Amino acid sequence: MARQVPFDGGEGKRGGNKRLGWLTHAYVIGHAPCCNFSDGLLSEFDSVDKTNPNCVVIGDAAEKFSYQNLNKAFRILENLENPLLLSLGQGKYYKETDGLSLDVGAYMKALEYACDVKAEVFGKPSSLFFQSVLNDMGLQPHEVVMIGDDLVNDVGGAQQCGIKGVQVRTGKYRDAFELAHNL
Repeated sequence: MARQVPFDGGEGKRGGNKRLGWLTHAYVIGHAPCCNFSDGLLSEFDSVDKTNPNCVVIGDAAEKFSYQNLNKAFRILENLENPLLLSLGQGKYYKETDGLSLDVGAYMKALEYACDVKAEVFGKPSSLFFQSVLNDMGLQPHEVVMIGDDLVNDVGGAQQCGIKGVQVRTGKYRDAFELAHNL
């Protein structure tokens, strides 16, 4: 029999944003980040000094992923001796009511490519993200099932932590993805 455990992933259209803010906030202590994400998540960083940025944090920014903001992030990273790029996920796209939209991973990859840097990922499919959820819920991986529409970030990320993953064929799921990856 399945046991339902309530988990408050935070406010926002997509759950878990507050959790990602907390994880990333803990990491950037001692840094002055240039933050590029939604206003709701930006408030999680009110206590962090953002003057003279020495790292870049990107996340669920939607409209804030503009050329100007990405170019600002690029310039900051390019001017650092040891550039640090933190990303709240690496999804390629997600589904909105009006269709598919680019996700943070597309912008992360652009900055990685342009700056020749590897991002540190704090959201799915990061093991840090899944382990943090398990710890908060007081559960072991064998007690949890991750159900998601993203084979790589939802299902694959969970499986890397020993969590059973189940893909649903709703949301952003596309048959073409499975065919392209021989799944």
